[in-house]
Parts: sequence; C-alpha cells; structure tokens
Amino acid sequence: MTKNISFRVKRIYFDAIIAGTKKVELRALTPYWDRRLLHGAMPKSAVFVCGKDLHRRKIIGISVDYPHRYLGRPLTADEKEIISTRLAIGIHLGAALE
Repeated sequence: MTKNISFRVKRIYFDAIIAGTKKVELRALTPYWDRRLLHGAMPKSAVFVCGKDLHRRKIIGISVDYPHRYLGRPLTADEKEIISTRLAIGIHLGAALE
C-alpha cells in the first residue's frame, strides 16, 4: 500500500500549494500516473518537491476529468504542454502535514 506519492512542481505551483490556494494537483492521464494513482490503494499524502524544499499535504480524493473543469478556465499554452492528454487526474489536497 502506498502511503506517500511525490510530485516535482515549479515554484509558482509550490508556493500556491503552501498558501492553500492550489487545492488540486493535476497530472496527465498517462499509463505512468494511471498505474500510480488510480490502481491499487490511494496514497494517503502528497509530497511536493521544488528544488530542496519539501511540503506535504493530505490527499482527500483522486478523480479523472477534463483539465479545464478542474481549473474553471481554458488551459494556458504552458499548461497544455504539461498536460498534453485530453483527460487529467486530479489529486484533491487537504490539510498540510508536519
């Protein structure tokens, strides 16, 4: 059973996660993320890595939907490069963990 899952993120997203304004981490629905997030036991916490900085959040749910529905707006060109698939996996974040 996976207890933690790690995500490498850019500073802008890392800071928003720490501030609590980014409540859903998106990943492209690829075989790699499908296997790690959707099959087997749901991870209990997410570990976000930015350079040498780490931040942990509780995972309260995982879902699959269109990226623009998670964001409430169309994807930017930068986001389209990161999430190149039609569907995305949304990792719903809860409280910060020590």
